[in-house]
This record gives sequence, C-alpha cells and structure tokens, in this order.
Amino acid sequence: MFHNLWRLGQQLTLFKTSLTFILISGLMTSVLQAQFAVLLKKIMDSLSHPQMESMYLLAAQTLGLVTVLSGVRYWHIFVTDYTVERFIAHLRLQLQKKWLTEPPDFFLKDQSGSGTALSRILNDMNTVQGGLRYLVDLIREPVTFILLLGWLFYLNWKLSLSIILILPILYKLLIKLYRSVNKYSKMGQEKLEGITQVFKENLDGSRIIQAYNLEDYVLKKLNDKLKEYLQFRKKVFARIDLSSPISEWIGMIVGLSVILFIAFEIAQGRATYGDFTSYVGTLLLLNKPIKTFQDASVRLQEVEVAASRYFEWIDRVPAIRDVGNIPFPSSIFSIEFHRVSYRIGDRWILKDVSFQVGLGQQVALVGPSGAGKSTILNLLCRFIEPTHGFILINGIDIRNFSLKDLRKHIALVTQDTFLFDESLEKNVQLGNPERSSEEIGCLINELGLASAGMDAQARKISSVGERGGFLSGGERQRLGIARALFRDAPILLFDEATSQLDSENEDKVYALLRKYSSSKITLLVAHRLSSITFCDRILVFQQGELVQEGDHLSLVKRGGLYLDLVNRFKIL
Repeated sequence: MFHNLWRLGQQLTLFKTSLTFILISGLMTSVLQAQFAVLLKKIMDSLSHPQMESMYLLAAQTLGLVTVLSGVRYWHIFVTDYTVERFIAHLRLQLQKKWLTEPPDFFLKDQSGSGTALSRILNDMNTVQGGLRYLVDLIREPVTFILLLGWLFYLNWKLSLSIILILPILYKLLIKLYRSVNKYSKMGQEKLEGITQVFKENLDGSRIIQAYNLEDYVLKKLNDKLKEYLQFRKKVFARIDLSSPISEWIGMIVGLSVILFIAFEIAQGRATYGDFTSYVGTLLLLNKPIKTFQDASVRLQEVEVAASRYFEWIDRVPAIRDVGNIPFPSSIFSIEFHRVSYRIGDRWILKDVSFQVGLGQQVALVGPSGAGKSTILNLLCRFIEPTHGFILINGIDIRNFSLKDLRKHIALVTQDTFLFDESLEKNVQLGNPERSSEEIGCLINELGLASAGMDAQARKISSVGERGGFLSGGERQRLGIARALFRDAPILLFDEATSQLDSENEDKVYALLRKYSSSKITLLVAHRLSSITFCDRILVFQQGELVQEGDHLSLVKRGGLYLDLVNRFKIL
C-alpha cells in the first residue's frame, strides 16, 4: 500500500546517525509522556490521606518529569526538522541530476513542458517534506499509545477490552478515506503541474504578452487552471478533515461510557477516585497519539502519491545511454557521418547523410529552415541518437566514448546564448574551469566586450543578470563565443552563433575564429552569406538530405539550391 513511501524510507538510511537519535529521543518522549498517567494516580490517591513529604516528593517528580520531557522533545523536534530538510535537499538534487541526463529538448516535448519538472521539484517535494514529519509521528505515537493502553488495562482490563473493540470500526473508516485521498491527490498534483507551467510561460513570455495586450487571455487561462486544481483539493480536504470529527465523535461516546462505568465501580467500592482520575486522564492523553496516527495515515497518502511521481523520474531509463569506456583520442584528425538518418515519429529529419571533416577544416551547413542542419550538431553532441548510421571520430563510434569525455572535447555556441547569473568573466571561465582566468581579458578585448558597460574590475564581480539580461543580444552572443573559444576544445560547433551581431562585430568574430581554429575541426550552421564564404567547404541540405557540397565559388558556378538561395535572399 505504501510501496513508494517504503522506498523513500530506504533512502533515509543515508542519515543513519540522525535517524538513530530521532528514534531514541522519540521513544524517550513516549515513555516520559506515559509516566504522567502513573503520577496522576499517585497524586489523586495521596490526596485521600495527604502527607506533606509525599506531596513534595510527587511535586518534585512531576517538575523533573516535565523538565526532562521538554528538553527531550525540543531536541527530537529540532533534529527531525533539520533531517527532513536535508533529505528533501537530497531528493531535489537527485531529481536535478536525473533531468540533466535527458536530452536538452526533452521537456519541450512533454505535454506539461518544463512545468512538470518545476512542479515535481517544488510542489511534490513540499508534500513529501510535510508528510515525513508525520512519518516520524507514526513511529513515536504508537509507542505512546501502547504504553498508555497498557496502563488502562492495569487499571481496569474489562473496560479497556470493550474500548478496544471499537477500534476496527475506526480502522475501516480510515481505509475508505485513504483510498479516496490517494485518488484525488494524484489528480490534484497533475493539475498543479499545469498551473506551474502557465506561471513559467507567463514569466518567460511577459514581453509578448504585454506587446499584444494578452493579459486578459493569460489571466483567464490561469484562472481556469486554478479552478480545476481547487476542485480536486476541495475533495482532498473534505476527506482529510472528515477524519477528525469522526474520531472526536467516537472519543466522546467512549469518554461518557467510561465516566458512567467508573462512577458505578466507585459506588460499588471497586475503584478509587485516583483510578477514576488516572483512567480519564490516560484516555485524554490517548487522544493525541490516536489523532496523530490518524492524521499521519491520511496525510501519508499524499506523500505516497508525491513519492510515486518522484520515483517515476528516478526509475526512468535515460534516452541517451552512457556506457562508453574507450578513452577519447588525445588528438583528433577526422569526424565522419556515415549514412546517418534521424527520425521523429513518422518524419525523417535526416536521410542517409554521409560526409567527413578533417583537422583544421571549417565546414558550413546551410539550407532552408528544417533542412536538418542543427540536427547534425545535436547528433554530434549526443543530445539525440541516430535512427540509423554512425558518427565516427578518428574512426571510432562516438557511442564508445563516455558522454562527459565526448562533450569535454566539444565547444558549442547556440543562437539563443544561455548565460549564468554570474560575472562576465566567470561566464567565460565556465567554458573551461581548469584554465586560468588570466587569459580571459585578451578574449574579451578581441571580441569587443571590453566596452560592455564594465571596466576590468567590474567584469570580475558584476553579474550579467538572469540569462544575461543586463547585456544586449549581441553582447550575449559574443560572450557565448568567448566561452567556447576559452574552452579550447578540438571541435567547435557554431549554431547561428552570430545572428544578432552587426557586420563589424561579425567580422571580428570570424577573424578571431580563423585565428583560433587552425588546429580544430569547425562546423558552422549559418544563414548569412558573409558567415560562410571563408569556409573550406559548404554542405547544402534540403529536406534532410545532403544535396550539394563544395566551397562558395564552386557552388555558385555549379548552380542549384545554393545559387538559388544566394540570388533570392542574398543571405543563407
């Protein structure tokens, strides 16, 4: 019934020392709480024949018990809360680690987009975090319950046995609540994913939303999602909150029955007022472990749902298998695509593509949108896998290298440059953290970034903002290029890396590229003619097929698609 909760518990063993302390302090709390019922009988019985010495002793025992219990409870709760926080941090880290093994466009293909990931790493983990505290209660409170119940049997076993017979009724009611809560909790969490996705979409698209006056549209969309979510949460709360009135109603019936029974026993001389007070007091003390156990059992249904969604990702087999163990070559002399095809569903993105690139060559990939150019780079980085064919480096299938080793030798620049919320120089250095930052200044100057509103000192400490928001589009692209060149990898991949640069800065970039790439293999996806005329070779793609190959002049003379693009757009 709680399979995924059990699996979470197994991961909790990472915190053995803390768990041991929580268990011991929890048991101590239970024993100390049960002692109140015993002391209560002693106090009430002593009142029938009061002796000041015994009263002082009982008062001292009570004060000592409260003092010790308060200290133990404090450390029990403190260590529990901090351990749960550490455990949730561990789970979130595992989720992030798992997601980083998925292809970059994975969440774009998911129905809920990246909202799925955000919801599970935030909302689901919050549910687990709250529920795990109840899990600790499920360990501690049953001990308290057993001790107090034992004391009740000691006082009057017949009455206690009759009370026990009521428990199966409560159990059946709880089972029905469990199943219902589980059902609606899962539906509610799925709806919450959609809400998270809408929030993210609205934040990412705020400029377009405002430019097209779409505020009313997005607010209505969000409101509809919220209403759907609230309907499910309403059903969950209705079932969870029903458990308390049921237990209180049963408790009231039991309490009244006990009072009447013991009053009769006292009248018959078979019980004392100490027995009466202690029995009623113990029943009151029993209310807490029963209610806590009940609440915990219901709440843990929500944790089970959240845990199942967590393990749904953790158990997922990565789309890209990382099983290679051949050391990457110390020097690269060729990259070869051998009859490579790639398909998404029924649509072929690449069809039987073959070409080879040698050391020192700069090769451009051109063609209409959707021709498969960027797919070539994604395949080489192993963000995706070929449907058919092989990609070879020095004659070795790239699947024989570990992913980390392969990508360590590739420097990629994309059209939409992603920057971290770090300093300008730190973003460059992240291209190759093993290199000294002393070499960064030269690159920044050569790419015209020295005047990006910062002096040399500011570039070391001033943040470029989230996704580089403090920089212009051109500055972000040049910074991405600087990061790639600083990586000093033998394979350079430029995917429309200069689309936001003016002619002057574009010339600087490609002059610098020629300077740095003489001992590298460079593949460029570009649309501008000026970006590729200097390349050693140009590969022309159309509808996933390699239809032409050659340098700029030979392709112009040959005619065909390349010349057609030149004549029609003057850009590629």
